[in-house]
Amino acid sequence: MVDKSCESGFEDEVRELVLNQDGVMGIDLPNTRMFGNRIYIDLEISADENLKLKDSHAIAENVHNLLEETYPKIKQIMVHVNPYETEVR
Repeated sequence: MVDKSCESGFEDEVRELVLNQDGVMGIDLPNTRMFGNRIYIDLEISADENLKLKDSHAIAENVHNLLEETYPKIKQIMVHVNPYETEVR
């Protein structure tokens, strides 16, 4: 079997769902693919750079759980949190 990208409509749905979650300030990398009939997602989100690590982790965990509950065909999700820099350096 060969994996392939998910349909753009699915990626748009994921983007909208994730961006509406508390603490998510942006999406830096939405990467989805199908392997057989299962979905794999690698996702990089942005959160406030001043949050404590445990708070950033909680945001990522909430996003992960929400996607898994919303889309039963998901086999694996990786959510990485990047700092959203609020000021120009």
